[in-house]
Amino acid sequence: MSQRHRPQEVIAKARGALGKGIKYKLGRGGYKPATDSPASSGECDCSGFIAWCLGIPRNLTDPFYLKANGGWFETSAICEDIHSPSGLFERLSVPRPGCIAVYADHGGHQGHIGLVTAVENGRVAKVIHCSSSAWKNDGDAIAENSASALTDNPAILYGWFADYEGSSKHPAQPVGKYRVTASTLNLRSAPADLSPAAVLASLPRNHAVVKLAETSKSLWWKVSAVVHRKRIEGYVNASFLTELVPRRRSEGAPRAIVVDPNEAIVTEKALQMILDFEGMDQPSKWAGEMSGISIGHGYDLGYHSYDEFMGDWGDFLGMEDLLLLATAIGERGADAHGMAKQFADITIHRSDADKVFMRATLPKIKLWAGKTFHGITRLPPDAQGALVSLVYNRGTDMNGERRREMREIRDAIADDTLEVPAVLLEIAARLRSMKRLWPASRGLQRRREAEALMVETASFRVE
Repeated sequence: MSQRHRPQEVIAKARGALGKGIKYKLGRGGYKPATDSPASSGECDCSGFIAWCLGIPRNLTDPFYLKANGGWFETSAICEDIHSPSGLFERLSVPRPGCIAVYADHGGHQGHIGLVTAVENGRVAKVIHCSSSAWKNDGDAIAENSASALTDNPAILYGWFADYEGSSKHPAQPVGKYRVTASTLNLRSAPADLSPAAVLASLPRNHAVVKLAETSKSLWWKVSAVVHRKRIEGYVNASFLTELVPRRRSEGAPRAIVVDPNEAIVTEKALQMILDFEGMDQPSKWAGEMSGISIGHGYDLGYHSYDEFMGDWGDFLGMEDLLLLATAIGERGADAHGMAKQFADITIHRSDADKVFMRATLPKIKLWAGKTFHGITRLPPDAQGALVSLVYNRGTDMNGERRREMREIRDAIADDTLEVPAVLLEIAARLRSMKRLWPASRGLQRRREAEALMVETASFRVE
C-alpha cells in the first residue's frame, strides 16, 4: 500500500462505478486498481469490486494472503484476515462508514462482501456492492442499497482497512528513525507491559531506534534498536521519542534536547495511567460533569481556543469536520452535552489522536503542571507524573472551594521546610480528599486513588 486513504475517498470511488452497466462474473475484476473501472472486460464480482475500491490488486503479495491461498483476495480469506493479528483488516464490533461487511463461503454457497456507506444507530443503513442479483434485476451489478441479504447474515463480519488512519494493522516495515528524549527508555517485550520482567534493554537519551509498526495500544510502537552490537526488536512508548532528521555533514552533531527547568517529568508508568483513564473519546459522547466536547485522548474543546484547536488538529481532520467541531470551543457542562449529538458523523481515529497527544498535548500539560505546582521537579518522577495526570484532568484553576485540595498540594510542594517524604504523604492525602467532589463518579474516584498510590510509592530509584 503506497499511500493512505480516507474512508470518504474510498466511498466516493465506489460510487463512481454506479450506472456503468457492469456485468457480474465470478472471479473477474479488481486486477488493476488504478483504472477508472473495477471491471475486467466489463465484468466483475464482489471481491474484485472491493479490491478496486480499496486500491489494492486482486492478486496480492501480502504475506497473510500468500500463506492463506496463494495471494487471492476473496471472502473466506478476508474473514480469516479479520480474525488474525496480521493481514489487511482490523475487526470492528460496530460498523462505520468505509468499513467492509463480509461473510465467508459456507455449505457450498459463495460468500459476499460490500462497502458500508451509511450507518444509523449503530446498524448498517447502506452498502455498495457487486452482486449477481443486481445484475439480473437491474442490468448493473454495482448497486448501493440496504443489502439486507448481506448485513442480516448471522456470520457477517465488519473490517476496517489497514490503510485507513486509525487502523492498528500496519505492515511491519521501517517507517522512520527516531531518538530517545527521556533520560532512559525501556525497550519492552510487549506493548504497555510495565513489569520489570518485560524490560529487554534500557536505551539512553539520544539512542536511535527504527519504528517498525504501530500497535493496538495507544502510543506504543514496535521498534528495533542496536544494543551491545546486536539489533533487537521490542516495544516503546512513542511519547519518549523524537524524529531523527537526516543531517548534512556540515551541520555537525544533532542539537541537544533542551528541557524546560519548570517542566514536569512523565514516566512510562504515569503516562500509561493517563492514557488508560483518558481512553479514546469521540465527539458525540459527552463525558459529564463540567467537561466540554472531548476528542482523542482527553482533548477537551471546552478548554482550548479556536487557534489552539486548529493548530493541533488541522493536519488530521477535514475542514468541514474542523469547522463543525470548532462550534464547541469554550462550551462546557450542559451546553456541551446538548451539542454532542450533532457530531455523530465525525470519527476521530486513534492514530491521529496519538499524534496530537505526542506533538501538542503532552508537552503542554508537562509545562502546565510545572507552573501550577512550583517546585514539582524536587519530587520523584512518578509523583511528578501523577500531578501531570491531575492537571490534565482538572486544569490549573486554583480558585474556589472545589479547588481547596489543589491549593493545599501547591503549598505543600512549595514549602521548603517539608522534606520530600512528608510532601508525598500530604499530596496523597489531598488527592484522596478530592474524592468528596465526585460522589457519583466511580471513574474520577478511581483516578484520584491511582494518582495517590503512585505518589505514595514514588522513589528516585531508576528501574
